[in-house]
Amino acid sequence: SRLLPITVLDENDCYPVFEKSLASLHVSESARNGTIIFRFNASDKDEGLNGKVTYRLITETSQFTIDRETGILSISAPLDREKQDVYELRVRAIDGGERGSIDGEFPSLSSEAMIRIKIDDFNDCAPEFHLSDYNVRVREDIPIGTVIATVTANDLDEGNNGEVLYAFGEGLGASGEGFFKIDKFTGTIRSAKHLDFEERQIHSLIIVAVDKGLPSL
Repeated sequence: SRLLPITVLDENDCYPVFEKSLASLHVSESARNGTIIFRFNASDKDEGLNGKVTYRLITETSQFTIDRETGILSISAPLDREKQDVYELRVRAIDGGERGSIDGEFPSLSSEAMIRIKIDDFNDCAPEFHLSDYNVRVREDIPIGTVIATVTANDLDEGNNGEVLYAFGEGLGASGEGFFKIDKFTGTIRSAKHLDFEERQIHSLIIVAVDKGLPSL
């Protein structure tokens, strides 16, 4: 009798399998280019090139890029939550396929994963008034506490970063001198003293809108 060893050769019959086929994460819009945010990991049970996995970002985007060899996903362009606050990216893992096949009859195999990226707000927007100038005409005999105007400013940030407070400012040309008061939450301006046309015909107010967020760095 004689022993006859038979070696079974690998063919490309296994698909790459992602460790996680669905993932989600949060990224600050202040994150810099090149910041690594996630690493995809897919394995293939085949041998040699048939089991060698490379990665490709299927979703078209300039904000993110993936390293073909390592599966590392990183930021490649500035993020702006006010323009887009959620990204859903498809990533494909591809094995060596025909390059690792014995006779070239077995094409490359692939699988896909999805990642959802929520962009978190950073205080990068300043409040903007609806109007750049307000002109108000009032009678001198209006009672104290009369509403004479309401100013409104919008801030595109979220939460405290987008919540606006109002106040009177100081500067060249300001001459309110206690004749008026402003509600810091609503922007409503009321008379605080009796007005006298003969004493002063024009009062100039500087109004400041400030959000409640921490200053951007």
